[in-house]
Amino acid sequence: MGRKKKEIKFKEPVRIREKNLLDGSISLYLDIYYRGNRKKEGLKLYLVPEINAATKLQNANTRKLAEQIKAQRILDIQKEGLVDWEKVKKSRLTLSAWFGQYVEDNAELSESSKRSKRNVQARVEQYLSHIGKPDLSLKEVDKEFCKGFIAFLKTCTFNDGKKTLSCTTCRIFVNRFGSALAKAVREGLIEHNPFTLLEAKEKPQKLVADREFLTIEEVKRVMNTPCRYEIVKKAFLFSCFTGLRYSDMKALNWSEIHSAADGKTEYIDHVQIKWLVLHHHLVRHACRHDDGEECRQCHAHLKNPPVTTNYFKWV
Repeated sequence: MGRKKKEIKFKEPVRIREKNLLDGSISLYLDIYYRGNRKKEGLKLYLVPEINAATKLQNANTRKLAEQIKAQRILDIQKEGLVDWEKVKKSRLTLSAWFGQYVEDNAELSESSKRSKRNVQARVEQYLSHIGKPDLSLKEVDKEFCKGFIAFLKTCTFNDGKKTLSCTTCRIFVNRFGSALAKAVREGLIEHNPFTLLEAKEKPQKLVADREFLTIEEVKRVMNTPCRYEIVKKAFLFSCFTGLRYSDMKALNWSEIHSAADGKTEYIDHVQIKWLVLHHHLVRHACRHDDGEECRQCHAHLKNPPVTTNYFKWV
């Protein structure tokens, strides 16, 4: 009787390992060894204590998913090798996943900017669903995709179809989208930004506002018209004489108002890098409160409700 042939076992380059956690669950990760190089990849998959049929089924599905990832990694390594493993993972990054990372990077951003990024993310995911490509990879984003996204923004609706995006909002969203792609280029995820290939006419244009200005006679009439809220009147006149927006005027501090060398002229050193020559009667009359106290902010007592509800009634 002949000897039984020894079964040859092939060593897998990728194996699923387990790590016990303090909370009793088990973390799964991949132990990758290929041509003398070893790397580990966390899967963010966890096994829970099997206390009933539901948890057993949950663990079975988790293990199944881990096996699928393992099989894909083996194919990737055979094709790309382990040296370019990070490149392989980056090449599979979806646009949706990248935008999620872009939105999470909120360092030193205002709340309005954070909200703007989240809104753009929602429109991107809405467009991906619209074209039937929710898992479109970041590398597949090209000039035609950018043009399609811009066209979509001009017609898409929100609030249950009750509203569409304004031209200004479309322009802001498109610029945010271009910034996200530019960041992807800087991080080496894509080679170039397809958004830069668009011509100026293919991007939403800034509308030129048709502005009307008060004549000197109209300003004089406003000055002689009583107003229920004196602070509203002062702020409006200050804006007329300086050209400052409501938000800039409200944030203006006394420390930003200086006297010139002649001792008569006063000017504002503002964050917008504008130099405005002020009449001294304007500064003391239009900025000073009824109690005569010069507080840190020139219009510290100015609140939105009195302005919005009483400005139109007064003017």
